[in-house]
Amino acid sequence: LFQFFKTYSSHPETFIPEDHELVDYFYTAAVNMPGKVEAWKANFDFNVSPIKTQYSEPSMDLASLESNIVVIHGLNDIAVPADQVEHITKLAISDNWAPQGIISYYNDHEGHLVFVDNPVAFAKIYRTAFEEQVLIPNGINPNIKIFDDAAALLETTVREEKNLPSGETM
Repeated sequence: LFQFFKTYSSHPETFIPEDHELVDYFYTAAVNMPGKVEAWKANFDFNVSPIKTQYSEPSMDLASLESNIVVIHGLNDIAVPADQVEHITKLAISDNWAPQGIISYYNDHEGHLVFVDNPVAFAKIYRTAFEEQVLIPNGINPNIKIFDDAAALLETTVREEKNLPSGETM
């Protein structure tokens, strides 16, 4: 399982060490999860779009949503092609699968597991989306110290875990 996820990593050389406590935690959770087959099938059955797939019937569930939807996808994802995700997201916006203005698309230069491969890059994209889709439209100043403190703490933690010097780009 570890090798499987490492294979889909866009930065396998900096992937968390195989003996890291999170590897054991996720492996145990995945292997011992009751109803693994049912959960796998439910993942394929999950469809919120009006497009019928080979696994699921069409749905108009997106139309009932009221909160913002942010799609973040890695351009170097080898498991799910980035252009496919971008086109489907643009189709959802243009065909009004959801209320106008609640879907936005962001990409990065990472792979399938950006939040694992490069949590700092993911946090920056997420923060940009949060500012553009939530804070600014609601008149909230995005230059709040708590956001900067949280970003700095995340970057410091990742640097320490990966033994990176403070000047090296992540």
